[in-house]
Amino acid sequence: MATLGQMVAGVAHEVNTPLGYVRSNIELVGDNLTRFDELISQTDQLLQALKDSSADQAQVAQLTAQTLQCCEEIKEDEVSEDLADLIKDSLYGVDQIAELVVSLRDFSRIDESKVKDVDINDCITTSLVMARNNLKTLDITTNLATLPLTQCNPSQINQVLLNLFNNAAQAIAPDQKGELHITSAVDETQSQVVVQVTDNGIGINEQALERIFEPFFTTKKAGDGTGLGLAISTQIIEQHGGSIAASSIVGEGTTFTIMLPIQSKTYENKPSKALFEG
Repeated sequence: MATLGQMVAGVAHEVNTPLGYVRSNIELVGDNLTRFDELISQTDQLLQALKDSSADQAQVAQLTAQTLQCCEEIKEDEVSEDLADLIKDSLYGVDQIAELVVSLRDFSRIDESKVKDVDINDCITTSLVMARNNLKTLDITTNLATLPLTQCNPSQINQVLLNLFNNAAQAIAPDQKGELHITSAVDETQSQVVVQVTDNGIGINEQALERIFEPFFTTKKAGDGTGLGLAISTQIIEQHGGSIAASSIVGEGTTFTIMLPIQSKTYENKPSKALFEG
């Protein structure tokens, strides 16, 4: 499925980028460590000569000079500083990979597939990480309110959000500077969490907007989507007792609004389709 392929490609990119410079940095660390091996060897020879009472003084002087020169070269080349920077950058890369692994775990929630109390903002954050590669050309802004915990299946909500984020990225014209704005809030009745996903893409005309949640209806080019993403998203949200709606202005952009009851009483824990396309 298209979204599965997009996510796999995105995850591969997100792992390979830091992994690439971590590997490069480690190779450079190895190269620089040979400089210290040389210094250790030189120092060892000097110490052995100093312990040897019969050692030639000229030889001791030569070894001393060579050891000092080796130390000076390491200092001048700032080898220690380079090593520290390389290790720091490598740790940053490892942290990026670790963040992605955590997001993958949170996204799938294989061991936590049942309904539980969830902060929807966590779902938003996790899904943004998962979609990061597809969203890399967009300016992303968030305005997330402090939310009460909501009873939901977090894996399914993550899937809905990922679908909306990827759809937003695909709605941006090639020559356009894309923007994605995400908000969360509690409605006036204090009974529902409201999430809005807004892009400044090409928009959806009125006729298409009326059908956008129908199965197999898509505004994308042939072969780019089966039109199941929003239909499945609707099914998931409705299983949680919520609703999803869209508003759009052609040439200005589209907003999807999700409303989820804080205390879900109508949720049916049916198997969800793991990943899907819009």
